[in-house]
Amino acid sequence: MVLESAKLPSAVKAHVSKARFGSSGQFPARILEMDVPDSTVDPSDLDIGEELGELTEELVSEEPPAVAFLVRLFSQPAGSWQPVRALVAELGEVARKVGIVEDAYRISLQVLWHDCPAQGHGAGWAVVIFYSPEWHGVANTVLVDRGELALYRN
Repeated sequence: MVLESAKLPSAVKAHVSKARFGSSGQFPARILEMDVPDSTVDPSDLDIGEELGELTEELVSEEPPAVAFLVRLFSQPAGSWQPVRALVAELGEVARKVGIVEDAYRISLQVLWHDCPAQGHGAGWAVVIFYSPEWHGVANTVLVDRGELALYRN
């Protein structure tokens, strides 16, 4: 398994099990049938944490599109915010899902990674943080074992 949440403090524990989109890779019905907010609604007033959490969980799963996303992310400088939409470009269904959520809620998702201190988990672990500046919130925080990620690339 690439991800580990058991060692995260409870205040920031991320749900890093397989994404709840299901094995079919389809959005939960409530997302596809969601009410698009009125254009006068400030994105920071929306309660979209669960939807963003589910979407970002899919981006850090062991599925091939997520592995491709993580490879792209880790090729960027550590500590540098990157637009999620650019990193998922041409990754099929996951790119479509990111586009739907960002467009419907008028937000952008940003992501960064940074190496974890070796004394915490050992060498090779990184923290990945998903953030939306318009929503003013952290969508998800996960730990990724970059060493195991290499196994999924081959």
